[in-house]
Amino acid sequence: MSYRVLSLSLPVLFAVACGGSVEFSPPVAERQFELLGELALDAPAARAIDFDGRYVLLSQGEGGLTVVDAEDPRTPRVAARYRPAQQRDGVVAFDRILDAVWLDAGHFVSVVDPACAGLCMLPPPDQELRVQAWTGSGDPRVVATLAAETTVAIAADAGWLITSMPSERSSGAMGSLKVFDLRSPSSPRETARADLSTAGRLVVGSGGTLINAFSDAGGSATGFDRLDVTRPAQPLPLATSGTAAAAGSFGDAALAGQFLYQLDGGGQLFRIDVSSPRGPFQPVGLLGGAAITAFAVDADRLVLSRGGAPVQVYRLDRDRPPLLLDQLPDRGEVLHIALHGDLMLLASDQPARLSLFRLLH
Repeated sequence: MSYRVLSLSLPVLFAVACGGSVEFSPPVAERQFELLGELALDAPAARAIDFDGRYVLLSQGEGGLTVVDAEDPRTPRVAARYRPAQQRDGVVAFDRILDAVWLDAGHFVSVVDPACAGLCMLPPPDQELRVQAWTGSGDPRVVATLAAETTVAIAADAGWLITSMPSERSSGAMGSLKVFDLRSPSSPRETARADLSTAGRLVVGSGGTLINAFSDAGGSATGFDRLDVTRPAQPLPLATSGTAAAAGSFGDAALAGQFLYQLDGGGQLFRIDVSSPRGPFQPVGLLGGAAITAFAVDADRLVLSRGGAPVQVYRLDRDRPPLLLDQLPDRGEVLHIALHGDLMLLASDQPARLSLFRLLH
């Protein structure tokens, strides 16, 4: 089972041709962006990105973690690096940083896949959640470590950390939610668990909304769980949409106003009205054409990448199809896009770099 697509496409705006190419309406006359600054990365491109309004966390796998100071977006600079390693018998192996999120102004949490150096005969160690303190200078310092087993996604909200992972229970649920109280970062404690349809991407919204979005690699099994985390220590499942059969954590998701935007594993983007906590939910396919690989959204703008094609900026209207406004010059392979007010961040590969733009309209 997959989402039923109710396309918002209109022939006047765009038409899908044979082979999947798309003809868009001409961009508006005014430029929609201004390039502010760029930073070349001396490690692999970011696997994940988080931004607190000044500092950017870039998770770079075996390349470690980079903290970028973007207070002046015209001159971003590396503020700190964290590249942990294991050493044995003269062999050095670097841990992999899979994800990281800001917890508060002085702490972040990273998901780490510890390396094995030397002769490794035993099963690899479980992943770790490392709570790290960083005050704006020097190297990040680990203040607490939690066993993470196989963490699929993490999200943070007001001192609470939420994780999704494959289920350990026999209840029939394929995913499990764990909640940790990190209001005292050096003394974390697990406070709650809840069943998930399957372990997916986590999105925290306003009013205590938590979305667990899941999809298989091709998008044929796609959906989401909605939970109320107004009381983080007592997560309350509200509704499930779609199907979790054979699904996983492919794709991505974001909340903007009353809408959930979900990118499935096949690269198709859906908009879902989630204003009613328990549904019904009706996914609407937004754009045809080549597979979308990354996106970011706010109340009236959508920015997306299609695997090597120029990054595109759209205007959003709840009652009309997205309108293409502008295309950014070639940024290489864009892996992640983030919006923070009028500031847009692009993490790209080939070459590995972080680009900062200002959206003008």
